[in-house]
Amino acid sequence: MTSQPARLLCLHSIHDNPGEAPVQSAFRDPAFLSTHHFTADVLHDHKGLQTAVAYGYHQLTAQILAWIEARAAEIDVFITARKTAGLQALVSTDLMTLPVTAKAEIDDYSLWSDAGRQWHKAVFDAVFQRFPQLDGIVVRTGEAYDHDLPHHFGRAAFDALSPAEAVLAHIDLISWLRTVACEGHDRLVVYRTWAFGGIHTSPDIYRTIADAVPPHDKLIFSSKHTAGDFHRGLPFNPTLGQSHHRQIVEVQCQREYEGKGAIPNYIARGVIDGFEETKGQYPGSLSDLMAHPNFSGIWVWSRGGGWRGPHIAHDFWPALNASVLAAWAADPQGGEEKAFFEVATSDFGFDNTNAQRLRELCLISEAAVVKGKLSQVAAINPYWWRDEFLGGIVPDAVNAEAHPEKWGILNNSFAAIRQQGLAEAVLDEKAAALDLWQQAVSLSRDLTCKNPQTTAFIRLSTLYAFHLQRLINAAWTAFLMDGTPGAEAIINAALTDYDQAWADYRQLTEAPLCPTLCQPFRFVNTPPTFHDLYGMQSGIDALKARYGLVTTY
Repeated sequence: MTSQPARLLCLHSIHDNPGEAPVQSAFRDPAFLSTHHFTADVLHDHKGLQTAVAYGYHQLTAQILAWIEARAAEIDVFITARKTAGLQALVSTDLMTLPVTAKAEIDDYSLWSDAGRQWHKAVFDAVFQRFPQLDGIVVRTGEAYDHDLPHHFGRAAFDALSPAEAVLAHIDLISWLRTVACEGHDRLVVYRTWAFGGIHTSPDIYRTIADAVPPHDKLIFSSKHTAGDFHRGLPFNPTLGQSHHRQIVEVQCQREYEGKGAIPNYIARGVIDGFEETKGQYPGSLSDLMAHPNFSGIWVWSRGGGWRGPHIAHDFWPALNASVLAAWAADPQGGEEKAFFEVATSDFGFDNTNAQRLRELCLISEAAVVKGKLSQVAAINPYWWRDEFLGGIVPDAVNAEAHPEKWGILNNSFAAIRQQGLAEAVLDEKAAALDLWQQAVSLSRDLTCKNPQTTAFIRLSTLYAFHLQRLINAAWTAFLMDGTPGAEAIINAALTDYDQAWADYRQLTEAPLCPTLCQPFRFVNTPPTFHDLYGMQSGIDALKARYGLVTTY
């Protein structure tokens, strides 16, 4: 077993939306990161690292070469600035990022052939020679983004592998990276378990893979804190605290499934000390992991994740989460609450009275988000709301064609709720969430800090959450009560409430700091719109047609 470091690592990154302009944030400044307890910064811009060397091209045109040199210059600037600020510099890359000229001969670049493995080793040798000050790489195998790559394409490394084959492939690949990068170039390899085949969520599969690879001080496994994607309602990731390798824990601060910073959403306390849904689980939090000798730190995503909006003009909520997590990592023995009040007063300029009010609002948000989006009494497809897209009921033919967890579809969830007689209990949870957001609105009116824009945004974001919950509650009432004998009056009232909630929600855009609004369409992973015409609004329109009402959306 390796020994726990005297200080936890605290990696940082900004996960820009693929294909969109980079967000503006103080967290892009390495001097800011250095003075706010971070130890490393990860360039996570979806352009990769292999793209910065001119290796493997059949036809290296002047245009391609100019792009490669510009990419290398971007990485040079990133590394130099981080080293100057006293930070480690890492670059994130999708392992299967290849020149477009290789598409016709993709099998020649396979990670599972001798020739392909030699090609990839030559690329990494060239990369590490080109960037001698680069401290390490972050490797993702489960997905590949190439939206910002005009001369390269990406492919998930484990495409078409069975679960059993994926286990062997992970062992082989991690061992190879350990040899090539850790031993061959003395570089850090952060191996993300965000892949398919069970390594991310199954303790047995994780141990089978990790136990087969000898530990190395430069090899770190990185996993999300949730047993799945960054959803509330999920257990703490059960692979954390397993096996003999160093581990870091990924935390998303601008939650892509919970409003993306447009609403109050304080998750730092729950990640550090445990959410309600992780009670009774051990380990169930970062604090629990402190007892494990291989827990080496955290990786904080201060901004980003997912696609599209809501886009925010003020990053207070994700910045608060990121700052508290980093402060805790610098002094875990002090605890989350101590870190919170230090950040609230020192970083954001709240006096003690208003810092306490902010604390109350944050704890309200922790409860309101899970009650408002999900359920603690029934299973809800968590993908019904992601990014700026609000799903709902879709026609039966569309639902029949969908994967059980297809983005934005609630048909199956609602059918099960009705069958189990849980509609009233679920709607009671939504009403409780609305009550909590009303408390937050009232509390925010008495809350001030030294920055007037921050004060204004906190108040606006609580109103945003309140009106958004109103329209969700109205839609869910209409959907869940549909087909209930004698519920016509309830449904008609809900449909009217829905229209009024939308009108009040839209009115918020008159404020200069208002985030962009959610859209009542389900997410579909197809750019550039990332939605189709089904979702919350189409379901409401169908009910209005049945009940003789006119849609006003």
